[in-house]
Amino acid sequence: MEYGECAVVLQTHEETSRSAPFRFEKSAEGCLSPADDLLNIGQKLTLTADHTTTCVVGEDRLTACIDGDGKHGFVLQPSGSWVF
Repeated sequence: MEYGECAVVLQTHEETSRSAPFRFEKSAEGCLSPADDLLNIGQKLTLTADHTTTCVVGEDRLTACIDGDGKHGFVLQPSGSWVF
């Protein structure tokens, strides 16, 4: 499915019937400029609200995130993005 340039990744742990808690959706607001500072290559951040998720920035515009149990996550990159 094509989500366009402005897709968002949603985390849906509350939906226990889903096999993967991350999913892509088309942005209802279109492309917005980032309001926060961007991370540099090699930097990571960890979100601990509700469920822990850690994301890291790699080379060539790659961003990868994984949940606290290491079973689910997503990868964003120009050559193709996916959730698992």
